[in-house]
Amino acid sequence: MLISRETWVNWRDQPGFYPPGPDLVAMTFLEALLGALLGGGSFFLTGWVYERFTGRAGMGEGDVKLMVMIGAILGADSLPYIVCVSALLSTLAGLISVRQQNCMEKITLSRS
Repeated sequence: MLISRETWVNWRDQPGFYPPGPDLVAMTFLEALLGALLGGGSFFLTGWVYERFTGRAGMGEGDVKLMVMIGAILGADSLPYIVCVSALLSTLAGLISVRQQNCMEKITLSRS
């Protein structure tokens, strides 16, 4: 969301002002840096631990870079919500894809 500084000042001066989304203007450099480090660091650590245990890469560097960007823009406070919502949406997309391909009978959940 990009808005000019003049528009922000005009909206802010109105009584009962509520910002249109995250308060991006008030975020300091240190908050953005913390969000980037926590977002990228948590995904990097997860991928590194998985690779250590299995011997193969489980997460690409693009995932880490994306979380660095999201953490820097939205801050560390929003990272848990972003991860949860993205996991729910990807699960929903996967279920819809499986349903459209009619392959529910091919999926086995046990090792019998």
